[in-house]
Amino acid sequence: MMKTIIMDFNDTIDNTAASELRALKKLIKAFKLKTIASELLINLNSMYLNSSLSYDKCVKKTLLKAGIKKELLSKAMKIFKAEADEIKIKAGFKEVLKNFNVIIFTSASKEPIIKLLKKNDIKTNKFIFYDNIVKPSLKELKRALEENGLDARKTYYVGDDIIRDMLPAKELGMKTIIISDYVDYNINKLSELIIFK
Repeated sequence: MMKTIIMDFNDTIDNTAASELRALKKLIKAFKLKTIASELLINLNSMYLNSSLSYDKCVKKTLLKAGIKKELLSKAMKIFKAEADEIKIKAGFKEVLKNFNVIIFTSASKEPIIKLLKKNDIKTNKFIFYDNIVKPSLKELKRALEENGLDARKTYYVGDDIIRDMLPAKELGMKTIIISDYVDYNINKLSELIIFK
């Protein structure tokens, strides 16, 4: 019997942040903005996670704050969407599917995820989805474990965010695996810093 793992989607299975960063860099160059892309991305994600605004409205507000004139906003949004729509599934995910049953536990909507999976020739009937989750959510993660008959102590949670993914999983006793495209090294104990001397 295959082991089941619970996985976040954005930036764990796909490259959302990298696509958004690429789009923002393109906009900075095209509109000669005096800012850096990573700062805009942090502002965009913070606004989206901490407000009830739609993603598109958050993008628009972020771009206006960055200095794009209102009359150029629709042109800027077309550039952003064209670039940001180039989201891809990370290498190795198909191998994961050969070895694990996957439950997708995400704050994103199921429909664009299914579209992206199908675009990458990944059968979507293999997944159990828990979508539109306001994370972190102990309650929803516990529900996912219970509905699938999983023992938290024997289940892995794979994600990219300490607060939104790892903390609730750890709180429930799950084993956690963090994925990051932006970290060169990961250590669990300060004493492990010795290897870098």
